Amino acid sequence: MATLASTALAPNVYDAEPIPAAARAEIDRLLQSGDLFRYTAPCGCARGAAGT
Repeated sequence: MATLASTALAPNVYDAEPIPAAARAEIDRLLQSGDLFRYTAPCGCARGAAGT
């Protein structure tokens, strides 16, 4: 029984465009402020396990 080999080349994951400066600045701001997690965290979890 013969196996089929893929003839498609794998994508080049090493050559990528740089992140634009404005986008990078916004990413850095979100990471430093904690706003990145504010909208996805369950209600009240930022206050700790006891809810204080």
